[in-house]
Amino acid sequence: MPLFTKESAAEMARRAAQARRRNREARGQEEPQAAPLSPAPDGFVNARLARVRTQLDGIDRAIDAELGRGEKLDPQKLDRLAAASSRLEEQERRLSNRSLPPTKRGAETPKRSRLAEL
Repeated sequence: MPLFTKESAAEMARRAAQARRRNREARGQEEPQAAPLSPAPDGFVNARLARVRTQLDGIDRAIDAELGRGEKLDPQKLDRLAAASSRLEEQERRLSNRSLPPTKRGAETPKRSRLAEL
């Protein structure tokens, strides 16, 4: 005896339609849910954010001063300043509750066989 017949498929389709209708009606009767509020920033977060932004301004000025030295440019110092700026920017992003920009994934490159390389 087959598991699915015309009659059993029709019965399951009727039940599925009823369930969808009940779910749709249930969603329409519910009160719309408010978006969850992010936690209110407290004094510590605001003070820390202000300190981080002040430090970022100072590092930006130091990078500009280092770049203005011309021939006497110290690449190691510039690298350290850039790394510090990057770490502070990450702290500032998290403290100000901003998300990362979306990532864009490139198309996958087709895999070549090992024989093609020989």
